Amino acid sequence: MSTAMLRQPGVARPARLPIPAGLSPNDRPGRGPAFAYLVRPGDTLGAIARASGVPVAELMRRNPAMNQNFLRPTERIWVPDLLPASAGEPAVGLAQRTAQQGEVRMSADRRFVAVLDSSIKGASNTLTVFERKSGKRIPVPSDGSDLVWKRVGWSPDGRLLAIEGPRGDAEGGTLISFDPLSGDKTVLVSPQKAIEDLRREGYCPEIVEVVSFRPVKDRITFRMALREDPTDNPRYTEWVMSMEGSERRRA
Repeated sequence: MSTAMLRQPGVARPARLPIPAGLSPNDRPGRGPAFAYLVRPGDTLGAIARASGVPVAELMRRNPAMNQNFLRPTERIWVPDLLPASAGEPAVGLAQRTAQQGEVRMSADRRFVAVLDSSIKGASNTLTVFERKSGKRIPVPSDGSDLVWKRVGWSPDGRLLAIEGPRGDAEGGTLISFDPLSGDKTVLVSPQKAIEDLRREGYCPEIVEVVSFRPVKDRITFRMALREDPTDNPRYTEWVMSMEGSERRRA
């Protein structure tokens, strides 16, 4: 995840600041646990929101005196911790987790939070769903030790969407959905099936990878990289399909 906040050359990763003396958790703006983030030169509210997994509107609600269009360096912003105390790591600001090259995404109904932890690049990569109210941990099963999670998001109907692909520099892989209530994991677009579909469309790919997706209402728009040879530069094509994986068509 690339943001100005996390990628400034020579600037240390965001540190979780101590709560000022005399300020109790109940005195913090808004409700629920939060940590203080110190604004650095080049930060924007959108970058802080993407890194912490907290919507811009929620950051504004927690910081009513903040000017969203002009953040002052050294200004302190309260960022809510999305994980409940029972999850076992309430003191870890999610901005710090994403600074370790992971991702954090909250479901539309705010019931679940998905945490992609890749803090040890190339060695550790886990995808876990937390139920915010109970703190229950729901690991998302991987299909192999040579695969890693690469993108994470939520569908409007409450299913986790993710791309699972080969470890290394390859940019994409297989698009899956995961239901945190039932624990069911479903393959929506596999490279093998996509090759068959594309050949019927007149393409001749040997390698296909889903590189991004965007869920809207009951449809998913996803982007695929096509290569006729592993050394080729990819060609990209966008497709649209239903949340169930049927009715796939060119965007």
